[in-house]
Amino acid sequence: MKLGPLLQATKIAVPDGAAEIDVRQLAYDSRRVKEGALFVAITGFHRDGHDFAADAVTRGAVAIVAEHPMASRVPVAVVADARAALADLAAEFFDHPTRKLKVVGVTGTDGKTTTVHLVSDVLEAAGQRTGFATTVDFKLPDHVWQNETRQSTQEAVEVQEFFAELLVAGGTWGVLEATSHALALRKLRGVEIDIAVFTNLSPEHLDFHGTLQKYLDAKGDLFAMLPDSADKGVPKTAVLNADDSHWRYLADRAGTAQLMTYGIDALADVQGTVLAADASGSKVRIAASTFSIYAFEALKEELEGIGELDFIFTSPSFVKDTVTENSVWWGKTNRPMDPEAFDRLHDDFLLALGDKDMLFVADLYGGSQAEHRVKVRVINELAWHN
Repeated sequence: MKLGPLLQATKIAVPDGAAEIDVRQLAYDSRRVKEGALFVAITGFHRDGHDFAADAVTRGAVAIVAEHPMASRVPVAVVADARAALADLAAEFFDHPTRKLKVVGVTGTDGKTTTVHLVSDVLEAAGQRTGFATTVDFKLPDHVWQNETRQSTQEAVEVQEFFAELLVAGGTWGVLEATSHALALRKLRGVEIDIAVFTNLSPEHLDFHGTLQKYLDAKGDLFAMLPDSADKGVPKTAVLNADDSHWRYLADRAGTAQLMTYGIDALADVQGTVLAADASGSKVRIAASTFSIYAFEALKEELEGIGELDFIFTSPSFVKDTVTENSVWWGKTNRPMDPEAFDRLHDDFLLALGDKDMLFVADLYGGSQAEHRVKVRVINELAWHN
């Protein structure tokens, strides 16, 4: 990529005579610089990247982005905020992958990694191909590996590179932890967020943020990104824990985005009720408006006659008065059930569920969510109700 167009696209003045320089890498750590790198000098908390610019040039950097003029044998572009510049350059260098890839960002003091994994699993069960980035591990379709850095949110270059790789690998959704540090340091600047999730807030990381309000403000930056992010056919949505009083502030930060609250104690759009909990697991009832879901984990033993059952889906093209064997899809492989399996499923549900309600999810991200959610009451047959 030529330096001139790269800098112009990110509104950075191009040094004289530098427009035709080839850039093959973005780097902010001089130790990682390769031939053809554009080195961005970041002022850190312990070290100043400007002090390592000469080393970067020695290692092959062909140009420098810095916050003040400096003597160098390669062109130097001066910016007011090197961190913001790094994020903008990374998004442009990797061709803005999140303008095409749908993205869920999860923020909160606790529960981020678990929530990212759960969101990814649900999307995969709905037929999507996901990737995620957490404190513990990374995932591309069909490949998971450990996060040896233990850094919850990577620097902007690694974030954009990861999403670019996910897109090339056929991914349709990316899910990541969005820490307050990363948001405050603009590591996610240029990431086009579709859904922002808030888990909870407690007074931590105040050594970095100073006050609880500033900590909350940083979390709020994720939700403020929603209205201005690229339209990818998914309603911009803020998913908020109504059991945590800070959710209202985050709802305000979300602007025009749709709001969805969840909770156990507070009244919420998605209401959870813990039916039973012990060392072997939990039974949870989740009610959303007139829809009810009974967690399948609680039913696996009752349905063991038809094998392991994680999720049930229906194709939206088969929304009819009565469910038929051709319209029911099951399991993580999303394959149609054969008639015998359907008969067993039908009989076992009648026996196991009695008059309970069950929600079948119809291609949750294939179009309008409202159109694709239907309530099923198990009585004498599996029947659709609007």
